Amino acid sequence: MASVVEDDFEEWLCTKLKALNIDQDVFSGYIRGILEGDDAIEEKLEALKGVLVEITAHGCADAISKEILDRWETFLKAQNNNNNAVLQADVEAQLASIMEKQAQSVVTERKRTEREVCTHRAAILAQYSQVSDHENDDEEDFESYEAGSSIETCASSTLAKNTNGEDVVKAEKEKRDKAKAENEKKKAQDKANKEKQRQQQQERKDKEKKRTQKGERKR
Repeated sequence: MASVVEDDFEEWLCTKLKALNIDQDVFSGYIRGILEGDDAIEEKLEALKGVLVEITAHGCADAISKEILDRWETFLKAQNNNNNAVLQADVEAQLASIMEKQAQSVVTERKRTEREVCTHRAAILAQYSQVSDHENDDEEDFESYEAGSSIETCASSTLAKNTNGEDVVKAEKEKRDKAKAENEKKKAQDKANKEKQRQQQQERKDKEKKRTQKGERKR
């Protein structure tokens, strides 16, 4: 959805420049370079005026510059809202996946424990039936075993959950660090590309001025 919002702004800007009889191929990218810069809003507004005052009708540069800047701010808000929605959906999906895995782990552990209890119960009962003169002792052993088995099962389950939680936290941290590094790398690359684009557009602008001046001298 972010690309759709960005395409809407680009389309609007090109349409606006075309309506003003401004070469959109020359000035669209140049204006985007100003808007995407790190300068304050006031500085961006002045930069836009400096460009548009030379290529628009007298007295129109201020209003057009403000209109373009307002449209850009609206675009940034829409883009930020979309990014937040995507991030929230990703977090919820990860939490759902974690909870599902933990639930499956608990079910598997419970089934395994029940099978072990049944097996030991059968063994104890068999022993009990063979040694009738130790009935009381066997009953006490059986009760002690069930209590010990329950404690051991709870400790094992708690340890498994703690280990799973640590693994999840570690994986999430590694993912965030990787995303942060990639974002920093992308920002540096974008900044370099913008500077290169700005220089190319300035050169095209200078050539356009020279061509215009040359045409006026011929007249």
